[in-house]
Amino acid sequence: MEMYMLKIFICDDEPNHLALIKTHVENYILMSAVAMEVVCAAICPFQILKYLEENPGDVGLYFLDLHLSSNINGVSLAASIRKYDPRGFIVFITSDVKSYKLTFKYRVEAMDYIVKSDIELKERITECLNSAMEKFTAKATVLQDNFVIKISEDIKKAGAHFSLAKDSIVPIEKNKIICFMTDSGIKHTVIVYSSDGRKQFAGSLKQVEAKLKGDRRFFRCQNNLIVNLDKIIALDSLQSMLVLENNINIGIAVRKVKKLNERINHYNESKDNI
Repeated sequence: MEMYMLKIFICDDEPNHLALIKTHVENYILMSAVAMEVVCAAICPFQILKYLEENPGDVGLYFLDLHLSSNINGVSLAASIRKYDPRGFIVFITSDVKSYKLTFKYRVEAMDYIVKSDIELKERITECLNSAMEKFTAKATVLQDNFVIKISEDIKKAGAHFSLAKDSIVPIEKNKIICFMTDSGIKHTVIVYSSDGRKQFAGSLKQVEAKLKGDRRFFRCQNNLIVNLDKIIALDSLQSMLVLENNINIGIAVRKVKKLNERINHYNESKDNI
């Protein structure tokens, strides 16, 4: 199964300081060979939020300047981040020693507060990286078993029945997922079937496939279908019909039947050898 990566985000309106933190973090990753990656280092806080909106489910470590040249400050940014990434690790970096009190006012939980003038700045950042990675690794097994989707208000109005807030982030246990499908009549939308029911979310099977990379349970057997091989009841070669759990029957293109059958056999053999 693919190893989960701890995503690193840096937001500071001082370009030199932004570059300093980014370089130190990247050197740490290179030297320590840890499962981390700097995915967004930005002066503008809205670039962080845009990334999170487009990549729901990522867990991150956030180095945030408290005072940003924007209509939101670091504390407001952190509060918005929590809506997308409630499990993330937040570190505030500031030039004002007293400003950390803002985080208590807005009730934003933070891993640490670092003063820019601290002569041990790099050491403090390293401590945060070490601590976040240790905690993240402990959570990784649980996180690997979830596939996270974002259900928008528009999709809910289109017929899905959810009593959730707008743009809700919903985790689905992978071992409950039966398949992902697209419908030619509904553009840019994926339907996921699980033992808990059916949900729709904006996206494509290419994006789903990328998120599932390395998980051998899932196989894209044709353009409109990714199936969980553990949920297959039968493959009827004569009728080109795939029978899945929850009485889901799906027609398979004749030219795809042989390849799917080979993948099923290979997958079952690999499980037997574990």
